[in-house]
Amino acid sequence: SQVVTACEKAGQWQQALLVLTAMRRQGLRPNTIACSAVASAACGARGEWGLALGLLLEAQCCGLELDVTSLNTQVAAYERGGHWRRASQALAGVRRSGLECDAVGFSTALSACERGQ
Repeated sequence: SQVVTACEKAGQWQQALLVLTAMRRQGLRPNTIACSAVASAACGARGEWGLALGLLLEAQCCGLELDVTSLNTQVAAYERGGHWRRASQALAGVRRSGLECDAVGFSTALSACERGQ
């Protein structure tokens, strides 16, 4: 997951996705940090919010529990896609999961609602 995180920080989401794919091909199970890093990097790329959502959904389907960072990425992906209702629902999902919402999640959901007006 360190390589994936380094790719994310360098803005190289395509490379991060390749590393994640290679991990899976080798029979390794990426952890929440790796999946979240790729999703965050993809979400930060223009127009790749759908890919970010798909990666997070896939992580959940593989049995990974998303953390606050992952869930904030989900809210941000909906915000970038112009889906303010889904962003709001995702924020509510953070609270239902028993995690504490943070300022990033709240401000991103607020931004989504503002853009949806």
